[in-house]
Amino acid sequence: MGIDRALFAKGKVPEYLICPCCKDVLENPYEICDEAHLVCGECALELYPDPEEDNKEEEEEEEAEPPKKRARTLAETAPGLEQEFASQVHAGERDESGTPAPADGAERDGEEEEENGGGTGSEGDGEDDELHDNGDQEGAEGREGDGKGSSVCPVCQEPLLAETEVQKARAIRRIIQELTVNCAYLSFGCLWTGILREQPEHDKTCEYRPLPCVHADQGCGFSGPKDTHAKHEERDCLFATVSCPRKNCERFSGTRNDLKAYEDECDAFECETPGCPTMTTKRMMPIHQLACTEYTKLYKKAMRNIKKLKNDLEKAKNPSSSSSRPVAEITLDDNEDW
Repeated sequence: MGIDRALFAKGKVPEYLICPCCKDVLENPYEICDEAHLVCGECALELYPDPEEDNKEEEEEEEAEPPKKRARTLAETAPGLEQEFASQVHAGERDESGTPAPADGAERDGEEEEENGGGTGSEGDGEDDELHDNGDQEGAEGREGDGKGSSVCPVCQEPLLAETEVQKARAIRRIIQELTVNCAYLSFGCLWTGILREQPEHDKTCEYRPLPCVHADQGCGFSGPKDTHAKHEERDCLFATVSCPRKNCERFSGTRNDLKAYEDECDAFECETPGCPTMTTKRMMPIHQLACTEYTKLYKKAMRNIKKLKNDLEKAKNPSSSSSRPVAEITLDDNEDW
């Protein structure tokens, strides 16, 4: 793979600096054909397959295929029957033609000669000539292909150079190293720009470079700039050490992941009714709140009396009000129940 085009600060990169295989900017470019077309170093490895790997794949395929069974001949299944059958056939032919029967030895020699493809006929000579011609043609093709790769250039479709002839395009690499690029962590907020050759040194010290969580060895997969780690640990990290969020609970101290299981046994859940001091477990709280209804009524009645008392005090401070009464006369309603 090459260098991501989005990394370059000044827009479009010249087409001759683009790898025809991965479509990114050339990285460690190599010349692969007589026309000096270029590809990335990694892409060049894909164009030249490893012969050891090819041989290994062929061996695996051969092992996967079951061995083919060879058909057994008549001589193998019944040796005597084949000779007897041949004698009967020849005897029938002699009866029809009236020729005398050949000696057994001559008959067997003729059969062996036929089986071995003997004879000097023109048909046999033609087959031999054809085999020689094919062999010569294959040899010529092999000689012509010597020194070339098994594939072609992805640009001009010409044969690839032999691996021993492939050269690094050092001049092109120097040109690319002088191009202006953005910081690799631009998406995190870094606005640095510089030449590609200086980028690795900047990346080592960039304050926006993503760092793994301090609890990565425990299983946290978070990664981000340094200034995001405090927020992550405070709110999200399941492996950060936390205490129980209920202020009256002092029993728990563990990870945020363990806290979820502890919530079922924590007995520091407070009643939601204002003024009720009851604390119990999360499971028991609904039961308590049903019993807390009467207390709630008393609480609301007390709040109404307090509000009325405040109103009476305000009226006493303002004598011009016709509805005001002396402070000494301000009392709670006799019917109000505490």
